[in-house]
Amino acid sequence: MPYIINKQGRKVSNIYDEILPFSEGYAAFRDKDKWGMLGLDGEIAIPAMYQQCKCFTAGLAPAKMNDKFGFINPKNEVVIAFVYDDARNFYGGYASVKQGEYWTAINIEGKPLTDFKFKFITWFFDGIAGVFINGRWTYIDTLGKEIIPLKYKMVSPFYNGFGTIKDDNNKCGIIDITGVIIVPCQYDEILNVMEDFVAIRNGKLWGFLNMLTATIEIPFQFKDVKLGFKNDVCFIKKGEHYGAINKKGEQVLPFVFLDVKTPSKFFQTPFSEGLAVVSLDKDKGMIDANNQIVENLDYDPNNYLEFNLKWNRGNKPTSSFNLFLWGIISIQDSDTGKVILPFKYRKIEDYSNGLALIKDINHSGYVDTSGNMAIPLADYGIATSFSEDRAVVDTHNYYDY
Repeated sequence: MPYIINKQGRKVSNIYDEILPFSEGYAAFRDKDKWGMLGLDGEIAIPAMYQQCKCFTAGLAPAKMNDKFGFINPKNEVVIAFVYDDARNFYGGYASVKQGEYWTAINIEGKPLTDFKFKFITWFFDGIAGVFINGRWTYIDTLGKEIIPLKYKMVSPFYNGFGTIKDDNNKCGIIDITGVIIVPCQYDEILNVMEDFVAIRNGKLWGFLNMLTATIEIPFQFKDVKLGFKNDVCFIKKGEHYGAINKKGEQVLPFVFLDVKTPSKFFQTPFSEGLAVVSLDKDKGMIDANNQIVENLDYDPNNYLEFNLKWNRGNKPTSSFNLFLWGIISIQDSDTGKVILPFKYRKIEDYSNGLALIKDINHSGYVDTSGNMAIPLADYGIATSFSEDRAVVDTHNYYDY
């Protein structure tokens, strides 16, 4: 059963049936069939009295009582009445709420933007939310007004004034916040409109579009793209391996990696702290005397084929986390390619509060940005990344690798 630890690895709470990550100084917890809130000191801030609690955002948390959702504040006062069948957290000044089969958004005072008429609604980004109605997607602003025609098969959230759209031919384009089409729907996939260089797939190959000129800056030539450009570095795939390029398309890391960890397929953001989690093909890549990743010039590509065949003949694992060993490298300027953490872990999460969660088969621990063990590997079967200098661990349950 889970409990909370601080950044020194010390237990700071009792054991409960379930604990969610901290947000705004509080963590929702479940004691048997009731939910409440814990403070950063691990003490009960709001008693376990609700059917469900979600995290605090904008000073309010969705809570469920008598089969209806409302919103409470940290004093456990009801700010928005328990009248909804479902509710999501506030983000960008608005929260999605549901009555019956349909959703709308409310502001911090509980005032709805529209009638309950959407089958789905996204969070508000840049004052714009995607909504699904009558089998099609469009965008609405904070007045509830549609800003583009209701005709798209899919839309993405807005970032920095841009969003992606998909038409009935499954082709993607880019639209700005006024509804003007910046890139027509002619590509198969578009990632990371939050950056000035956007990864775009045309057929089976990826290239990069410069958002400042709306032109293809780096031609379509890559089999895959991982992460966006961070410190002028982006991981891409050629052949069977990943390497890295800069915004000029120049190689800055050799193609020696089996995989690169990304937080999300659909919201691929660069790893924080100028570091990246990668899995090294130790036949194709080497670590030199300066602790830098370099290419093995004597590499035999047949080694990779034999490696694949071995796993295809036997009990092939269900994911790369079963197969690869992960480490951390720098992607910061002259240190790009420097090994920060050796390639020997089954799973590594992104840095949060200056620490990264690492896992081997049955143990978890935390390392700092220099690769030093901040909290030694321990018998944590389940462990979360740190949030507000607190993490949730459990010594009695284990992830299934």
